[in-house]
Amino acid sequence: MKTWTLLCLFFVTAPIAEARRRPEPLLIRMLNPCALSHGYWSSSSKNPMSAFWVSVLKGIPAVIGDRDARGNTLIKFNRWSDGVEACRRFYLGSHYADLPITDAIRRWDGGATWQKYAAYVSKRTGLRMETKIRLLTVKDHRKLIEAQAEWEAGRVKRGRMRNAEL
Repeated sequence: MKTWTLLCLFFVTAPIAEARRRPEPLLIRMLNPCALSHGYWSSSSKNPMSAFWVSVLKGIPAVIGDRDARGNTLIKFNRWSDGVEACRRFYLGSHYADLPITDAIRRWDGGATWQKYAAYVSKRTGLRMETKIRLLTVKDHRKLIEAQAEWEAGRVKRGRMRNAEL
């Protein structure tokens, strides 16, 4: 009986201990699949939500969240679906709408890994990388954002993110 109790206790507490050792990525905690940061367009500490973000987020509840490793302050959403919609609206804005997916990823990543990022998104979504962002359907936008969230959260090697995160 004692062995059975200890075995049950192990299986109940092991996932909790694992979760404590490996904190959730910041974009998951902020419910922000694209790791949107207000800091890219707003330099005013008095008004951290710039006019750009106010127009993008119109009707989507959001607040200023935590800082990432690069010092950018992420936007925190109330629900994952709000973060997905904000990403979709952001992509349809003037900075990305007329870009092919590959160029959008290059601009978004801004580093030396954009080719791997684009290859992952292409493989994961099945989308043609030459397709302009504005021509994507809502379903295609969701695929793109899901793949981007996996990449940004570092969840690529482990496969798809858990449904609870999406």
